[in-house]
Parts: sequence; C-alpha cells; structure tokens
Amino acid sequence: MKEGQLSIAPLTAEDAGNRVELSAKAAAPAEWKDFAHAAMSAQWKLAAPSLDKIVGLPFKLSGSLAGSGSASLKDQSLENFSATLQGLGLGVDDHQLKSLDLNAKGDLTAIGFDVKALATAGEGQLDAKGDVSMAAGKQSRVQWKLVLPRPDELAKSLKLALPPDITTGEVKADGSLLFDLAQLKAQKFDEAKGFG
Repeated sequence: MKEGQLSIAPLTAEDAGNRVELSAKAAAPAEWKDFAHAAMSAQWKLAAPSLDKIVGLPFKLSGSLAGSGSASLKDQSLENFSATLQGLGLGVDDHQLKSLDLNAKGDLTAIGFDVKALATAGEGQLDAKGDVSMAAGKQSRVQWKLVLPRPDELAKSLKLALPPDITTGEVKADGSLLFDLAQLKAQKFDEAKGFG
C-alpha cells in the first residue's frame, strides 16, 4: 500500500509467446468491510503475435492480436472503460481478416465504438461507428460503410452463392441504423414469454 492506494502487481498469463497482463489499484477504505465500495481501476494489455500456436480450442486461430484497455469502478458500478484492439491476418478456421482495428469506450449508460475490418478474400472493407445507449428512451445510432472490390472472391471464402449480377464488379453500400436498445430487450422478453 502506498499513499492510501492498494496495488495489485501485474498478473500475467502466457501461452506459446502470447501474453495477457492485468494490473489494478484501489483506494484503501477506512474499514475493510467497505472495501467492495472503494474506487478501483484496472488496466490490461494483450500481446498475441502467434495465435496459431494456441492449442486446445475447438477452432483454429491464426494471425496476431494486440490491445490494451482500462476500467474504473466505484460502489461496485462501472464508471468508465476503454479498449483498443489491433489485429493482422486474423483467422478463425478458414475465415480470415487482413486487418482489424477496434476502439471502444463508455460506461453503464452508453458505449461508443469505431471499427474497421479488411477482409483477405476479395479485399472487402467494413467501417462502422456508433453510440449505443443502455438507457430506456435514448436512441442508439450506428453508421456503416461497406466496399467489396471483388465480391466473388469473398463469396467463395464464405461458401455463399451470390446472384450472377453481383459476382463481378465492385459493390458499395452504406447506411445508418437508429434504435432503442432497452426497448428491443423488452420486446424480446415479451416475445419469449409468449412461448411459455
């Protein structure tokens, strides 16, 4: 403990050169019974340059992934968080991305994100960003843009049969989506009750 702060030395897990590191700090409470309500912060780092060397999974990984992030809690509630992930040659079984960039931040009421993914097959690119609200009555907005220079190659890799008129030439699409996440959750719950 130093200057009223309790620190957890970095905890690490490593497998085949892939490494995850976690560290945390907490404000020391006046009494230990109040520890659960103390302000806390945690940081994590991920360095996975050899995902293909990870064994024991029901699927095959490939490529590399790096990232970092942090989170703050108080009174057992999440105050804020942030996360960044960058991947190169990411693959799950036969599906692969040339690159992936993801940034996210938020709290218990809203999450903002920005993601860019480039596919290996067909060189398709997806850009998406948005703000997702968890509160009822608050609108969430997601914007996206898709570019497929070679849709036939992407379709082959995904084992999809596309209509002949869109298997050649470049395909472009973009759009946005507005929704109330809390309302969607309530609707799904009501639908589930209807099956009882």
